[in-house]
Amino acid sequence: SASSSSSAFNNNTLSTLYRAGFDAHWELDLFGRTRNQVTAAQAHHTAAIEDLHDTQVTLLAEIASEYITLRNSQRQSALAQDNIDAQKNILALTQERYRRGLVAYLDVAEASTELSAAQATLPLYHAQEKQALRAIIVLLGYAPEQLPITLRTANTVPAIEATSSVGLPSDLLTRRPDLRAEQQRLAAAAADINIAKIDRYPSLDLTFGLGLQSREHSNFLDIDNRYWSLAPGLQLPAFDAGRIRANIDNKQAVYEEARYRYQQIFHTALQDVENALSGFYAEDTRRHHLQQAVTTADLALELAQRRYTTGIDNFLNVIVAQRALYTAQSNLADTEAQRSLQAIALYKALGGGWQ
Repeated sequence: SASSSSSAFNNNTLSTLYRAGFDAHWELDLFGRTRNQVTAAQAHHTAAIEDLHDTQVTLLAEIASEYITLRNSQRQSALAQDNIDAQKNILALTQERYRRGLVAYLDVAEASTELSAAQATLPLYHAQEKQALRAIIVLLGYAPEQLPITLRTANTVPAIEATSSVGLPSDLLTRRPDLRAEQQRLAAAAADINIAKIDRYPSLDLTFGLGLQSREHSNFLDIDNRYWSLAPGLQLPAFDAGRIRANIDNKQAVYEEARYRYQQIFHTALQDVENALSGFYAEDTRRHHLQQAVTTADLALELAQRRYTTGIDNFLNVIVAQRALYTAQSNLADTEAQRSLQAIALYKALGGGWQ
């Protein structure tokens, strides 16, 4: 609404016109332009929300993966330290047997070499642990001093099970936020094509005015001083045919690009699910065999040490058995971590699943 007064000369006499009212403008949605504009805007808004959900899923997967890496590095550090302690005991035993003249100095040298090799692995795992901690700090937005002390304390690698509700490939269309976002962009592109095509048709708008006007201030509010107006407007696109055709072609090209991108993401999603599933079950099978290998290697080391201390076997068998046990334990820890990482990759490929 608005009110105003103006002065003008009428028959060489200065007069004042008082006026108050409002104007409204409508464009009649004869061919659905406004409806398609609303559809496109809503689709872009929903796509932005789904992009946020996709970012959240990716962030959660990254945090979980770094946590697994951290726990595996701590586990590997503990195994390496156990191996170092075992090698120190073997070296002390060998030195004592050499002092008694029961073995040659070659056994001492070999034991010392194995100890140094075992000690060389420890700094690598410590570095991996620090890198994983820094990554978690960045992903969580923490300052280093805010990191929970429980993360710095070694703990086991969590055994994450793969989901049993993978479902049909079509289920990915409703589960993955990136696919839902692309669906919305495809819908927006289709609406944009409709808007471009509607430009070929005329548009009709109405301008409506309503208010009061009077030359006298005293009777300005009288009902006899009211007025109204209705002015229709018609626009014809007769001279814009080339521009409109080019705009339609452009919107159709955008739609085709969105469609191909949607298909590519869908096929990539299927591949991600299949890769994560096959990886998880492969690591699960490998874990079963490595558990047996650790049990056997532990028994073999115990027998080798007994035979060496009784003088039946040489020191080489002890070295081989100790090395085999440590390798089996390290491989088992790695495959347990990889198994959990594959489970995380599966949940991410399915669009989440930590609820």
